[in-house]
Amino acid sequence: MEGPVETVLAGHREYLSRARGLRETTARGYVDVVRPFVGSRLGADGRLTWDSLTAADVIGFVVASTPTHSRGTAALTATA
Repeated sequence: MEGPVETVLAGHREYLSRARGLRETTARGYVDVVRPFVGSRLGADGRLTWDSLTAADVIGFVVASTPTHSRGTAALTATA
């Protein structure tokens, strides 16, 4: 069953492939990197909550998910 997280990620992957011209494998890699972030926006009611999203939330995700990664992986996370 596809929930709201997978629905948003499928749309993002499609955007990356079609509008940005990324290869499917690259788009899928970006989506895999941001899946935990999108999942963290899932509210108790099963809906994604974007209205309270701040730049600090995005920065916090990048910082928290990259402390042991190489510079290249950290840059990929920030780009994704």
